[in-house]
Amino acid sequence: MDELSKYGSKSIALGEVIPKSPHSVFCSLPTIANIRSYETKEEAICNKMQGGYPRFVNPSLTRKLENILEKKFQNIHKSNKNKKIRLVSSEAMAQRLCENLAKTAEAEVFSEFDGTVFGVSFLDENDYKTKAHLFLQHTGAMIYSREAEEILISFGLEKTRHSEEGLDYPPATSQQKIKASLCRELKTTIESIYLNRSGMSAFFASYLAVSELQKKRGRTIWIQLGWLYVDTMEILKKFSANEEEYIYIPNIQNLNDLQNILSIHSSKIAGLVTETPTNPLVSTLDLKTLSKICRQHEIPLLVDPSLSGTYNLDILEYSDITLASLTKYYGWFGDLIMGFLALNTNSQYYAELSELVPKYIEAPFKRDLQRLAYLIEDYPKVMKAINQNTMLFAEFLTKHPRIKKLNWAYSKDSAKNYSAIAKEKDSPGGVLSFELDCEFSSFYDNITMPKGPSFGTAFHILCPFIYLAHYDLVKNAHGRTILEKNGINPELLRLSIGTENIETLCLIFEKALAKH
Repeated sequence: MDELSKYGSKSIALGEVIPKSPHSVFCSLPTIANIRSYETKEEAICNKMQGGYPRFVNPSLTRKLENILEKKFQNIHKSNKNKKIRLVSSEAMAQRLCENLAKTAEAEVFSEFDGTVFGVSFLDENDYKTKAHLFLQHTGAMIYSREAEEILISFGLEKTRHSEEGLDYPPATSQQKIKASLCRELKTTIESIYLNRSGMSAFFASYLAVSELQKKRGRTIWIQLGWLYVDTMEILKKFSANEEEYIYIPNIQNLNDLQNILSIHSSKIAGLVTETPTNPLVSTLDLKTLSKICRQHEIPLLVDPSLSGTYNLDILEYSDITLASLTKYYGWFGDLIMGFLALNTNSQYYAELSELVPKYIEAPFKRDLQRLAYLIEDYPKVMKAINQNTMLFAEFLTKHPRIKKLNWAYSKDSAKNYSAIAKEKDSPGGVLSFELDCEFSSFYDNITMPKGPSFGTAFHILCPFIYLAHYDLVKNAHGRTILEKNGINPELLRLSIGTENIETLCLIFEKALAKH
């Protein structure tokens, strides 16, 4: 943790990663102009990116492996020199990617290294590369950096692996250690927990399992309750058979809208998905009442508590499936990606889902398990520090005249609902979002701290979340109108609080806000 403490009050150059690792999931985007260039894929900016969040920025080691295999593929198949490839986490996911690409893409599944690595080849035209990238971004079904590094080493294509603690943990023991920690937090059994390659692969597995379960009952409509994380929304939209099978309810604080929809469509609803708190508005709904409604109408409820974490919240007893990112908080060092899903053993769907879910799990790579098992040693200490710091910094922002609006776990509209499922007092997790009463771009550009995507790390991170997650809406008037209708300010800033000295962060903000 000491290694990360130096970043809190430091300007991080464009494209620089924290920590200094090929497996880092944070990459610096220090100005709004940088973000615009990154979002529009300007080559000069993209070439400076040393890494990034792996589902969005293909890790350098994975790209190296794909480039090697692509050249090999093209040399063997002389007539296919205009084909690209992407590596995926399993043969089953390779087949899904093939099905997702249009037939005109001439997509084919292939395997390499004695059938241990799977990928898909497709024509390098008509945006098929973009479509393949988005499929992997949404589903998390990728080969991540540690696995790519191990493959490269195993076949003599890379000489040494990155030095890090945790490599001496036996993989099986590592998995048990992670599950045991989750068992304590979720108050459930080892058998009900499934570790996944990422938080999004956990959601995708849940979505596929529930969809299969409900299809035979004639239930095909999915409900999205609240504005959720971008890839969760994209899965619900893109994998529904048609527009009528996706319903979005914006208002999470008034469940009357949900009741009205259920009065019409109750027998057709396959499942309901929500977050608590939601990302990025950090809003918490009445989960206990929602749970009762879903059980009354026999609707599986899927809840993602990633923003505050299972360390702080009791979620599983009120949901049928709880799923979350382990990259956040558990992976506090910022150098791995992983997720989990847990089935409620008291759910009426538990037996059936226990049969279906394993079919769709994309298991984490052994070295990621080893690394996370090592990080768990300090995880409770990290969470306590983050909670304490967030309470203090929320007080600072609440009192500051240049903060127009603050969203956090104990905001007026959410405090009661949040407290009802919180395990302890003063346990908000590490995420705040806020609106400024001053010029947004200038403030962001000039504040001295790590800036870019991700949260739940031991170092503080400031993120212009809407610009990164929904740039397609930010860049035009129509999109901004959609955001406004959903109560989202495009210039909303999301702050992830770490374990570093909070007084230093207060001084940094005070200085930056004083200039505006």
